[in-house]
Amino acid sequence: MDTNMNGATPGQDTPPQSDTGAATNSEIDVEITNDQFILAVFHDDLNEQENVWPLVCSISGNPEGEKYWAQAWPCDTSDATKNWYAQPSLFAQNASGEYRAQRNLARKVYCVMLDDLGTKVPIERLNACPPTWLIETSPMNHQAGYIFEVPIDGEKADALKVSLIEAGLCDKGASGGMTRWMRLPAAINGKPKHGSPPFRCKLKIWRPERYFTVEEIVERLKLSPPEVLASSPIESESDVYSPRAHENAVISALKTKRLYKQSLGNGVHDVTCPWVSEHTDHVDHGSAYFEPSGRSYRGGFRCQHSHGDKYRISQLLDFLGVTTRAAINKSIITVEPGQIDRIVDSAERELAASKRCFQYAGYIATVRDASNSEDAGVKQMSQAALLRELSRCAVWMRFDSQTGRKVVIDPPPKHVGILWDSEIYAHLPKLNGIVRQPYLRRDGTLATAAGFDPMTGMFGAFSPALFNVPDKPTKQQANDALLELRDLISEFDFRHSDDRAGALAGIFTAVIRGSLPLAPMFHVSAPVMASGKTYLCSLIASFASGIEASALMFPRNNEECRKLLMSELLTSPPVIMFDNMSTDVVPLDSLCAALTLPYITDRVLSMTKTAKVGTRTLFLSSGNNVHPIEDVARRCVSINLDP
Repeated sequence: MDTNMNGATPGQDTPPQSDTGAATNSEIDVEITNDQFILAVFHDDLNEQENVWPLVCSISGNPEGEKYWAQAWPCDTSDATKNWYAQPSLFAQNASGEYRAQRNLARKVYCVMLDDLGTKVPIERLNACPPTWLIETSPMNHQAGYIFEVPIDGEKADALKVSLIEAGLCDKGASGGMTRWMRLPAAINGKPKHGSPPFRCKLKIWRPERYFTVEEIVERLKLSPPEVLASSPIESESDVYSPRAHENAVISALKTKRLYKQSLGNGVHDVTCPWVSEHTDHVDHGSAYFEPSGRSYRGGFRCQHSHGDKYRISQLLDFLGVTTRAAINKSIITVEPGQIDRIVDSAERELAASKRCFQYAGYIATVRDASNSEDAGVKQMSQAALLRELSRCAVWMRFDSQTGRKVVIDPPPKHVGILWDSEIYAHLPKLNGIVRQPYLRRDGTLATAAGFDPMTGMFGAFSPALFNVPDKPTKQQANDALLELRDLISEFDFRHSDDRAGALAGIFTAVIRGSLPLAPMFHVSAPVMASGKTYLCSLIASFASGIEASALMFPRNNEECRKLLMSELLTSPPVIMFDNMSTDVVPLDSLCAALTLPYITDRVLSMTKTAKVGTRTLFLSSGNNVHPIEDVARRCVSINLDP
């Protein structure tokens, strides 16, 4: 996207102004476009992140009482007969692909705005630190701004704004440094003023080369340091969120007493039994410490010697001098009034740290483990399941006024609901789908490990031991494998050699479907019953997953198809198969979209959010004397059987 819409250089045609003061006596109004203003504020960062842009909005006439509808820039901001506003931060899209001026969507903050200068605040008070810009927004009333040398985070921007307000340099109603609408220069102020026509905003100072650090603004305007405000009892994140220790206190104590040997993996550690002197042979072996888990919230200790039942985790903690609170090694989230944003953010951090939860299609989801009868799949978490998971991830507390101490509580349903219904998640890893075997990454490397792969966003739901893929396969190995596959389908009566090739293509596609953003549908047809159509589809499907694929009825219309595809794709299935169709494969819009696009978006029944799901699923269909027709034909590989 070209951000410099007008080919203009920020600050061009700007008359020189003095650096010694606020230049309030300037008789020359600076003429620049809104686009030039925005380019200068956000300087070189507009293309660093995909779909992260400044937000603007415009309102005709009187803006009082009107809703501010955010719009991503670049856009047409040339109509100077409107009220034009911009935000000081860059914003990402929400799960629906929309731009909203919300804190959870804001990224770095690029400037700070001061309001009501000249009427409530003397402009001369800025002489010690002349601003980047000064806009007269109504007669004798101004907004001033400082562009930051390096963008800052939202909390620091909020703290700076508090310092400016407390110093009397900004109207109290213009609080908030992260999401605060500020006027653009090429605009009007449509608020009625004693019957006067709308006031045309005037840019009195424009020095885009003036960049400031927060420390410089604080020092030159003699403000209270924002860091002090940010660490006050109300603002301090540490009062809300206390992360777990980097190393379990039990393991640290075992190392201190030289009883720790090594990690055995999966939270199990080989240790020396503290009571080795009681062993029959005074030799230690077979003692282990187990980290806290769903089975034991304090962890576990087991010694294989005869006194194993005498010494368990309680005795080990007493011996090491480790409290139960330290042993469970969980983060602490304290519920305080006015801290919803930080509490919810802390809860999401803990979900991400658990490595059991992901964001998928705009929802919080987990991966369902595969069993003998059920394939692995993505499962959206209900609010009840999310509450349980949050209680497992962290210790939740609140201050009890009667006892004067913090007490343990369950995760509050209000905070759980806000996290569950969020539009965007800043910490949860994004899950793109599930693969059931080793798969290729975009750079050509082979992913052979199970679990979540941050590089691709795919979750490997397979046992690596079941797959023996050579690092450098030879051409002879490839030929041998092809002969084996051809032998596997040798008993099918294909009409032509092309149909046999289509069946092999279906097998190859099933194997690497998780690596492909797009793939065609495969349709098996025959002139008579009992030709092996279902068997061939099942054979191809078996290469996508070790679990037998279930068949679906082909939808009768597009509405039914849309609902069916969304409900199925939300689980990231390996295969969607329409078996024994009685009609041709007609080009339903939703089906064509799923075969053409890597993602489809729609609202899900009984849910409040719009889901964006991946289409990395193998589509199969079969039927007697039925074929893909019209626009779906070019999205489908036909395989014809004729016994």
